Amino acid sequence: MAENDIRIWNDPEGGHCKVHHFRVNASETFWRGEPVAVNSDGELTESGDDAKNDDLIGLALENGNLSTGRDWRTDTVKVTGATVPVALFDHFSLFITSNLSTDGAAITATPTLAMIGDEVGLSLISGSWAADSHATYNSCRIMDVLDANFESLQVNTSGTGVYVVFSVVGHQNVPDAGVVVAPA
Repeated sequence: MAENDIRIWNDPEGGHCKVHHFRVNASETFWRGEPVAVNSDGELTESGDDAKNDDLIGLALENGNLSTGRDWRTDTVKVTGATVPVALFDHFSLFITSNLSTDGAAITATPTLAMIGDEVGLSLISGSWAADSHATYNSCRIMDVLDANFESLQVNTSGTGVYVVFSVVGHQNVPDAGVVVAPA
């Protein structure tokens, strides 16, 4: 697991994520920037390796490890019952990652302009979370591809893709959510 595999993307045109705090499951070791879910006890846990829609509630904004994580309220080591802020997944929030896989096995793909609109899933590959076009569960849609200077390839068409900006459209916040719906 790597810290900040996925981050919130605040589009230049505005927008922000809703944040909610959840109690951390006692045995968790997730890092800031990893997708998380709420388990049957109502506690926060890291999403499964090939995250299904009902295994995604948001992006951890703080480490969840109770032995090394710091409590956001007191700046002390977390104890049982500590909460972690989570950027909730919804259809309006955007997230960004440089980790892209097209084969489900390696994070080596270079994003291209043609990927905008593609369905991808979130997968844990070799210890890092990635947008994965080979995932079993496509819970995300690529909304933009950016170069190393965070400029859209829609503007800088000669640029080389480095980052994908995506929206999570299948998540725990949508009861009985199915797969990504094609744009109209």
